[in-house]
Amino acid sequence: MLHPSQHSGVSGNTIYNALTTVRDAIAYAEFTHSSQSIISLDFTTAFDRITHMYLILMLKIMSIE
Repeated sequence: MLHPSQHSGVSGNTIYNALTTVRDAIAYAEFTHSSQSIISLDFTTAFDRITHMYLILMLKIMSIE
């Protein structure tokens, strides 16, 4: 269950997909004269910090087993 804006870890996506998304966001902000923010998060070690019991519980709550 990945959001369409997810780039890393999605089969077929490359760094170029992420770069074009950023480029398009900047172009849109310039065209509409609107303010935007771009946030880049790196959760490389996130799952090392979550206990397996908690992760399994969340998967069950979301009906993903």
